[in-house]
Amino acid sequence: MKEIREVVLFVTENCNLDCDYCYVKDKNGKNLDFDTGKKAIDLLKSSKSEEKLLHFFGGEPLLNFDVVKKLVEYGDGVKFQISTNGILLNNEILDFCKKNKIRLAISLDGDEASHNKHRGMFNKIKKWNYDDIFYRMTVYPDLAGKIFQNTKFLYENYSKKIDVVPAYGVVWTKKDLEIFDREYGKILDFYYENLGDIHILSVEEEFINFINPYQKYCPFIKNIVVLPNGDIIFCPYILVFDKEKRGLYVVGNVFDGFKGKWKFCNYGSIECKNCFPEPYCHLTCLTYDFKDKKYYDANLICNNNMLKEIIIKHSFRIYKKIKDTDIIKIR
Repeated sequence: MKEIREVVLFVTENCNLDCDYCYVKDKNGKNLDFDTGKKAIDLLKSSKSEEKLLHFFGGEPLLNFDVVKKLVEYGDGVKFQISTNGILLNNEILDFCKKNKIRLAISLDGDEASHNKHRGMFNKIKKWNYDDIFYRMTVYPDLAGKIFQNTKFLYENYSKKIDVVPAYGVVWTKKDLEIFDREYGKILDFYYENLGDIHILSVEEEFINFINPYQKYCPFIKNIVVLPNGDIIFCPYILVFDKEKRGLYVVGNVFDGFKGKWKFCNYGSIECKNCFPEPYCHLTCLTYDFKDKKYYDANLICNNNMLKEIIIKHSFRIYKKIKDTDIIKIR
């Protein structure tokens, strides 16, 4: 029995936006059906993990909200999260989320000019009255200099719960990385100054990794992704590839189970030390070929890892200051 704590379930590959940095290149109109979604929940329920989270993803999940509602009703004992661009969110959907204690993650990339530069429709995104909601800011390289400013904007105008993540899979120059380093350091200083009042979720997730550094190495724990056709992969960034190349990364299907070496492995077994993905699996699999073990794009892989190292560096700097406080009660 595998330890699976989170399943990212693609409710649809369709979307009502066309963001510059979106990695879902083949928006083919495929929607998840209820039976496939049930099998994904069954997979999660079969896990030996006490913590079970089903993360509705896309595309834009609210385009297939009828299926989402049915799956929530089916998923007794499972926690849920919906990642949405917020455009279709309304009072009826919010009431459903409140009733079923569903966490909402709304994409909002900062102030109006910043958000509209790569996403658009800023005026359609509202501030909602709900405790279990956070706003996720994706940072494109050309907006690295506004990271701190935009973080404060979200904190002051939308929510005390924020996520700040760089756009992976795009080219960051040396200068971009230096700016990101500087601005991310400012964010973490602001976080420390407002400790307990602000939550930056990706930073707090790193705190968990510092406490238990091995859990992030196993892709089964938090990197299971189920596509609308039931295929299982380890990272949504694989959707940057066409259908043929995606097949190289499929490790199973919810109807047939895992295949090959993935069928019998369990976290903590002796085979783990020789297992790929490695610690950066959720970044490197964008450019890594399971078949011949060659990187497709060395520049992207280096950029991704350097971004992650900056996040870890500043997160650990703050973690050392607060590790013995009550603030390490995360997520």
